[in-house]
This record gives sequence, structure tokens and C-alpha cells, in this order.
Amino acid sequence: MIDYVQILKMHYLMHFSSREIGASLGCSKTTVNDFLKRFRDCKELSFPLKSDVSNGTLYDLLYQKKGGVSSSLLYVEPDCEAIYKVLAKKGQTLKRLWRKYNAVGNRPSPEGMRRPYSYRQFCKHFSDWLGAKNLTCRIPRFPGQNVELDFAGMQLRLKNLYTGDFNTKVTIFLATMSFSDYCYAEGLVKCNIQGWLAVNTNAVHFFGGVTPVTTNDNCKVAVIENRDWIDPVINKDFQEWADHYNTTLLPAKVRKPKFKPHVEGAVKIVTQHILVEMQEMVFYSLADLNAELWKRLAVMNAAPFTAKPSSRLEMFNSQEREMLLPLPGTDYEYLERKEVRVYQDFHIRFDKSFYSIPERFVKQKVEVRATISLLSIYSERGELVWKWVRSHSPGSWNTEPTHLPKMFSDYLQWSVPFFQGWASSIGVNTRAVIDKMLEGVEYPEQAYRKCMGVLGFAKKYSKEALEACCCEAVLRGRCSYNYIKNTLISFAEDPEESVVQRENTTSACVDTFKVDGNRYSLQALLEKQEEK
Repeated sequence: MIDYVQILKMHYLMHFSSREIGASLGCSKTTVNDFLKRFRDCKELSFPLKSDVSNGTLYDLLYQKKGGVSSSLLYVEPDCEAIYKVLAKKGQTLKRLWRKYNAVGNRPSPEGMRRPYSYRQFCKHFSDWLGAKNLTCRIPRFPGQNVELDFAGMQLRLKNLYTGDFNTKVTIFLATMSFSDYCYAEGLVKCNIQGWLAVNTNAVHFFGGVTPVTTNDNCKVAVIENRDWIDPVINKDFQEWADHYNTTLLPAKVRKPKFKPHVEGAVKIVTQHILVEMQEMVFYSLADLNAELWKRLAVMNAAPFTAKPSSRLEMFNSQEREMLLPLPGTDYEYLERKEVRVYQDFHIRFDKSFYSIPERFVKQKVEVRATISLLSIYSERGELVWKWVRSHSPGSWNTEPTHLPKMFSDYLQWSVPFFQGWASSIGVNTRAVIDKMLEGVEYPEQAYRKCMGVLGFAKKYSKEALEACCCEAVLRGRCSYNYIKNTLISFAEDPEESVVQRENTTSACVDTFKVDGNRYSLQALLEKQEEK
């Protein structure tokens, strides 16, 4: 119903135009003008209104025919309370309930025949009744169909065994079945995407199956953007997790806790009856904290409801467990993604290890998708290029011989002749170091980057300094990139001057800290004791 009282206030007190009033109240200016005309023509009404004049009174006086009666005497009033209870059952809709209400037709009454409301007015009366009762229309929840996810507001802390500080915060994750309120909770230290996916995976294993719909909170690890609720932007990794477990993600509206009321209720209960007590306990590890949390959670799930004879656990086992979708054969593995460029040695670098790739991708960008055990490389077009068993040894090289070219047409690319020719232009010792580095690997390409690093020192310092350093490396049998990197600085200046400077520094230090040894002889100590 249009707010006629507000129209009068905006017209007489605020002096708004009909167009402005209509835009504010969601009606047309024609409707506003028609109402104001009827109000001015009605001799029984005047502004300001009497305290007992409501929107219903205005409607009955201005829009009913002369001698007419109230709408409540012309129409059959629907039983809104019964409608509210029936809507909670599976398959019931307002449209279906209106059809049953409308099928009865006109009904006799002492005031005359009453007719049913139209579907639009039927819904409006029910909506007004909900607003008057401070209720919301129920979201139907059926066994095994939906699970709700959220974080508890209260955090726990772990104590550092060595420092005694309580610096490590633990956030509590909760997953609640929407029908039975059966709840799972787990603490996690890092609220990143890896932790989020891990606790969700643990939750589906706890329930023993998956629900077709998952209603999650709008935390950043789950939802990137959710402005209008119609088309939320889901975190790509979380969406892949949902696809793997055959569930549909339906985030709740932002700042609308009633879209996930069951997990919100679980958060309240867990906070008041579990977390408050656990705050007074001391935990040194996350495993100990979760063990205590799960112990108390089992008691909560087994406890009977206040208004129902059963418990969360009994309802879940009897009505929901068999309705869940089965778990897939393997668990979802989180994919680390990174865009890298293929170097001229036909390798990419990922997580401190090197992996070869076919030569046609040299200098191109590729995407790496890595699980804990497998590394997959994709081209810019999204085509799978190669798969590697992931290496967890820093500095390891993984090379497939078929990825390497058999010959080079020129020296524009990194190659053995390219580095040998460059080294020869600096000196024979530099060439000897480069040859030794190339011989020390299974495939020459694995040494290209280190050769590039050694020869690049000639630009940073000088060819003479690099050649002198390589001469010492050959004499000592230390032909490696790290040795040259750490010792080349001493050859940046005159080598003879550096040696003299080091000798002078050493002798100066000896003279500075040299003391008379007789001061600590037995005779001297006895004489000093007698003096006291």
C-alpha cells in the first residue's frame, strides 16, 4: 500500500513536487496528484491529520465508493500465520498456497459475499503481516541440501613455549548443516586460501559427504566481490574446490546474517559455551587446541535441543547423512599459480628449482600450476605444455633431453660456443673456468645461467679483475660461480696492494691486542695478593 500519510507530509510540510514525491515513494506523479486531489475534495479530512487517521483510513475514505465498506469486509482475509508455518515444508510456495486460497471462491458473511484477493494483494498482505510480526520469510531448508560456512568473531591464542608470549592468533571456522544444525569447527592460524580450502575439505570429510549447495560468508578468501548478490565474483581456487566436490557456491548477501541463520546461531552457541571457556585455557600447539575444540563440539552436537526431543547428531544421522552426495575418490589439491618467462637456457624457475620446456617457448611467458606433488606448465593460450614431478630440493635441475635443440644456427641464443667465445675474449683462465662449469653438469644448459653470471662480472668490475680471480680459482680447483662471486671483490683493485693492506691490517690488530704475559705469572699474582 502506498504511504498516503507520508505523501501529505512531503507535500504540505516539505513542499516537494509530485514528481519528487513519486520518485521517493516508488509511485508515479499521476498517482500522487490523484491522491492529493481526492484529499482536497474530501470534506471529512484536513491537514494536519488527526492522530487516529492511518493509511487504511485514508484509502477507505478516498477510494471506496460512497456508502462502501472497508476492504476487510469485501475480501476473504488469508490466514498468514498458517501460511508462514506451511512455507517451511518442502516444495511449498506462496503461489501454490494462493491457488488453494483462491480456489475456494466467494464466501458468504453477515456483511455479504466476500471474494479472494488477487495474487499480488495476497503476497502484499502476507508481507505486511511479516513486517508487523518482525519476521522474515523463511528460506526453506531440506535434509542434506545445504551447508553454511562462517568464521567465529572470537579468536583464541597459542602460547609460545620459549618466550611465553600469546602472539599467535587462532581463528575458528564453522560449517553447519542447514537442516539439522549439525556443526563442525576447526581453528586455523593463517586465514589464507590454503587454510580456507583445507578446513573446508576437513569439513566435508567430517560430514561424510557433500551438499549440493554451499552458502558461504563473504570473506576475502572465498568471495572477491559481491555487490548485488546476483553475480558474485568467487575466488578462482575456491570455485575449483567446489567444482571438484560437485557443490554450488551461493554466497550470502553482504551484511545480511539472516541468509545463513543456522551457522550464525552456531557461532553464537560455540562462542558462549565453548570459546569463552577455552580462552582461559593454555594451548601450546594448534593440534592440542583443535583436539579440545572437537571434544567440546561433540558434546554440543549430542546435546538435545531445547524445543525438540532429538539432538543435532540424531537428526543428522537419521535424516541428512544418507541425502549427502558422495565424496570424490581423491581430495582437492590447492594449485599454486605463477606466470614466469622461459629463459634462453630453455628452463623456467619455480620455487627455487628449474624445469625445462620445449625450445619453441623461449622468451615467452607461461603459467605454472603446481600442486604439492605435480607441476603443470601451460602456454599463454591455456594449452598444457608439459608436466613435471615437483621438486622440493632448492637449486635442483629437471631437464628433458627432447626439449633441448640439437644445434644452433647462430650465437644469438645461449649456447656452449657462445659462452666459450665470450670467455676466450676475456682470458684463458676465464675460458678454463667456463669449460669446467659446463663439464660439471649433466646437460650444458643447466650451467648457462651461472656462466652468464660469471661473465657478467667483467662489466661490473673489469676483465682484468675477472681473469685474475679465475686464475686463482683454477689454481685452487674452485671453478664455481659462488667462489668467484665471493672472492672477486678482492681483485677489483690492485692485487699486490690488497695483499699488503691485509698484512698491515693483521699486524696492526696483533699489536693492538698484544699484552705482557708476565702480568699473569704465578709470582706476579702472589705479589699482588700480598699487596692487598
